[in-house]
Amino acid sequence: MTWEAATLLIAAGAGVITLCLGQIREILIKAAEIVDAWNRLRRAIARAKRGKRRD
Repeated sequence: MTWEAATLLIAAGAGVITLCLGQIREILIKAAEIVDAWNRLRRAIARAKRGKRRD
């Protein structure tokens, strides 16, 4: 393996790792948004149930 091929391999590997980390970051951001929305929904349902009990 030549230095040129090794350099290209390292650069390509770094690019793949960067791409994968970016995708993982986006997935985690979306997962956090989904969990937050789920918690807000649960709180709203709980408030609605408490409101109906008072009537």
